[in-house]
Amino acid sequence: MRLFNVVLTAASLLIAVAPALASDAPTKNAAGSAAGSTAGSAAATAPAAVSATLTPAKKALILELLKMTDADKQVEMIINQLTLSHQRRYPILFAQAVNATPNLSDEKKKELIASAQEQSVRSSERLRQLFVQKIDLSKVMQEVALQVYDKNFTEPEMQDIITFYKTPTGKKTLQALPAVMSESMEMTTKLITPPLSDIMKQVMEEERDRLRSSDAATK
Repeated sequence: MRLFNVVLTAASLLIAVAPALASDAPTKNAAGSAAGSTAGSAAATAPAAVSATLTPAKKALILELLKMTDADKQVEMIINQLTLSHQRRYPILFAQAVNATPNLSDEKKKELIASAQEQSVRSSERLRQLFVQKIDLSKVMQEVALQVYDKNFTEPEMQDIITFYKTPTGKKTLQALPAVMSESMEMTTKLITPPLSDIMKQVMEEERDRLRSSDAATK
């Protein structure tokens, strides 16, 4: 379950900052873009190095644990959450980009921002489509789990974990963990959002002041 939340959190953060990264990235020519795309694809699909400690028996235990924790069922849940997260964030990020664009009248800005919700639905569906096409999340999660569990647990410890999850308390833990993690994340988000918003606002204002000072110095 923790692996699911790590993957979801990391991907949500990536979606949140992707527009900013894209706007700051230097323009590439077609050859450069193709080369970068090919390199990224190769890196994403490259098989992980086989560990000497990952014996067939230990691998079987890890895969058994993934089955017990319904790892495969979490794939669709992750994709749904990413799509929803993108759809919620898109209008906010889009409005920020529009308001920061010079030479746009207030009327034009309002017009563009008003269309953000419709665009967020369309872009979210496109995000889902491309995600499924380009990323085998089930395979990624399995490869990650094999490496992480192999690194952090011995074969006897893996057996102990599986034995625990077969007990009544272990079964209850598996059933309760999603709700516990979800509630914990929701409460944490509510607590950190107000100060985080202030921090982000301060950082943006400081950056604008820096750019203005730099621009004034060059004139």
